[in-house]
Amino acid sequence: ELIERGYVDRAYLGASTVGLTPELAQRLGLTVQSGALVLEVAPGGPAARAGLRGAGGGATTGALVAGGDVITSIDGEQVARPNDVAEAVGARESGDTSRVTYVRGGSEQTVEVTLGAQPRP
Repeated sequence: ELIERGYVDRAYLGASTVGLTPELAQRLGLTVQSGALVLEVAPGGPAARAGLRGAGGGATTGALVAGGDVITSIDGEQVARPNDVAEAVGARESGDTSRVTYVRGGSEQTVEVTLGAQPRP
C-alpha cells in the first residue's frame, strides 16, 4: 500500500475513549463497571453514523458527564480498556463491518459499524 499509494489505509472508528474503572462508573452512576467509555464521537464518522454517543464534558478540564456509551465488546471480543478498541479496529480494514456492543442508560445494545479510513493529515 505504501509503495502503490504513498500511504497505508488504516481502519477508523471515529471515537475517542477512556478506560472505565469501578470508581469512575460509580461517580457517573453507570451500571457497567468496565469497558471503554466513549468521550467523543467524530462528527460524520463511522461511530456517529452508527449512533454511538460520547460522554462530552471537557477533555481539557478532565470533567466528564454521564451519558456516554460504554463499549464492552467488538466482534465478540471483550473490551476492558481503550487499547482493546484500538487493537480490534486496527486488526480490520476500512470498509469492514464490526459488531460493537455497548451499554447506554443501563441497557446493552449492539450495532454494526462500517469502519472508515483513518483521516490523513
